[in-house]
Amino acid sequence: VELFLVIAVMASAGYLLQAVTEEKENRTMEIMTTSLSAEQLVVGKAVGLIAVSLTQVLVWLLVGAVALAVAAQSVPALRAVRVPWDFVGISLLFFLPSFVLEAGIITTVGAAVTDLRQGQQISGFLQFTFWLPFFFLGLVIGSPDSPVLVVLSLFPLTSLTTIALRWGATAIPWWQIVVAWLLVAGAALGMLMVAPRVFRRGMLRYG
Repeated sequence: VELFLVIAVMASAGYLLQAVTEEKENRTMEIMTTSLSAEQLVVGKAVGLIAVSLTQVLVWLLVGAVALAVAAQSVPALRAVRVPWDFVGISLLFFLPSFVLEAGIITTVGAAVTDLRQGQQISGFLQFTFWLPFFFLGLVIGSPDSPVLVVLSLFPLTSLTTIALRWGATAIPWWQIVVAWLLVAGAALGMLMVAPRVFRRGMLRYG
């Protein structure tokens, strides 16, 4: 589940970046700014692209659920599979704000750069942080409550992955979950507020 959610975020990020940079390169955004404010344009585009991406994720989940149900009819072992709803719930709880945060970052990068290649280089480095907790998998197994993992749990860009990895290895204190979620949600809203300001400055940069 966790790997699927991270892959969904990464795949959607590429689409978001391409959509923003292409419209900036062909001057479509300049035309739209004659009738919309920077806030309306950038936030509206981010929300729209988030909705499209989440719809795609929902379709994947439904297809997977149907495939599992059909396969269970032929494979008796699959009938004994029980969905860990607590894990699914905590993953989805962090997935939405993490997704919005990633969308805000990508929209900001796309509004700031002058071409798609430059945006891909910057966003690639930022997206690496979503995979960073997997490099501490040994620490998750051996010492899931270590200070390093606590910090990664509270850091907005790594909260989704770290919380999910630690969930099956230890009982995470409730305050860490609450604080981590508030930080992710706050960072997501903050990025949606920063993106229009970066866009206004980036409008003047075309090489």
